[in-house]
Amino acid sequence: MRAYKHPNIVTLLGFCDEGDGMMLVYEHIFERSLDDYMKNVDNMYNFSWTHRLRMCLEIARGLHHLHTKMANQSIIHTDIRSANILLDKNGVAKIGYFVISSLHPRKQEIGMKVYEGPGSETTGKMKKESDIYSLGVVLFEIFCWRVAYDPVYIEENGKGLAPVAKQCYDDGTIQRIMDPRLKEETGHEDISTSNILPKQDSLDAFLKIAYECLGEAAKRPTIEMVIKELETALKLQDP
Repeated sequence: MRAYKHPNIVTLLGFCDEGDGMMLVYEHIFERSLDDYMKNVDNMYNFSWTHRLRMCLEIARGLHHLHTKMANQSIIHTDIRSANILLDKNGVAKIGYFVISSLHPRKQEIGMKVYEGPGSETTGKMKKESDIYSLGVVLFEIFCWRVAYDPVYIEENGKGLAPVAKQCYDDGTIQRIMDPRLKEETGHEDISTSNILPKQDSLDAFLKIAYECLGEAAKRPTIEMVIKELETALKLQDP
């Protein structure tokens, strides 16, 4: 089980495979999933931009481990989405349920298609690039602090957050979908003196790599490139 341990992956402790059933035992995470925080109706959770960047890096590093260091083989998660990102009691992000996703790679839940890149449904093939696309959707969820299947996006185009984010990025209206709390902070007079408030250079670096994750499969960045650019965004935010 050593290859399954990483600080940003929910640890698989063991399994039991008997007859027609399999039981998987994971470590206990004390907090909730990322989408639970986003869907909180009281809107009481306000993660700083620095925390959000670190959260994105943690998810990317966990995915890098799956793609490159899992028992000498590449593991494709196939179901990267905010519901499968758990936050522990310290606010550290951990990717969960990758074994279940590998056993059942096709998503069955209504609305979860919004995390799939173009062509996945027709080809049925899931590759590393598929995980990168899904990661891009999660990055924009963290930026907007809304789940990708929020009715506000479904009503706009029927396909969720990704096409909305791409269009807004292309036409220079990305602030339309930014979490209002980040938008308010961006205009703060003391933005250059606070590592809690989002700095424009950091936002620009983040948005660029998130946007590239949603591009054509052959042009999507590798997970190593995503990590490098997120590290740059964090350095620009908190030098």
